[in-house]
Amino acid sequence: LIHKIYWDRNGFPGNQLFSQFPPLDFVVRSVRSFWALFGWATVWLDPVAYWVLAAFALVSGAGLVALVLRRKNRLPQAAPGKLLILAGLTFGAAFANYLGYNSLVEFQPHMRYTFVALVPTVLLLVSGLLFTPLGSRARTGLLVSFLAVLALTHIFSLLSLWSHTQYVLSQVK
Repeated sequence: LIHKIYWDRNGFPGNQLFSQFPPLDFVVRSVRSFWALFGWATVWLDPVAYWVLAAFALVSGAGLVALVLRRKNRLPQAAPGKLLILAGLTFGAAFANYLGYNSLVEFQPHMRYTFVALVPTVLLLVSGLLFTPLGSRARTGLLVSFLAVLALTHIFSLLSLWSHTQYVLSQVK
């Protein structure tokens, strides 16, 4: 029903499989939504915050790739390796569901639809930072910096929401 309403509202042909959304807008909204996007997508942080978080995600991804390459493309046998594989599969399934929902049902790029994979995603991010091919001190510094940035993101989110609330209340009076 939602699919039909959305398709009719946008004038899409009935035989069209995927909705047409601007890919760049989808990526930007998805990234913002994953880290901090509130108030029906009207309250977000300064873009610098998202760039810093994206940089951590890229470094983490490089660390995970380095981990796989160090293991010569074999699946890790130890329990932590299996946990990382499960985390990756959980994230992949949640992200595929997110893409499917936004393509087949309605265009609402809100990463809250992937919250089922939030813990596995954080596990992957932290693991990737721990396995970057850097020295022990540099890896520890990366991890501490990432956790500090996450804490600051939460503080800035609360301040942004407070500011938005004050603005909305001033408009009501």
